Amino acid sequence: MTISDADKRSFYEKESINSGWSIRELKRQISTSLYERLLLSEGQCDR
Repeated sequence: MTISDADKRSFYEKESINSGWSIRELKRQISTSLYERLLLSEGQCDR
């Protein structure tokens, strides 16, 4: 599994460490677009 966007990859790395996610949970969070959803909720995404 690779994430080409450096900011997105860094986000998931930090969250998985801080939250103690298993690999299964990390994959679930990526597949449900947690990063993008949080950006949208903070109004930082131009969609």
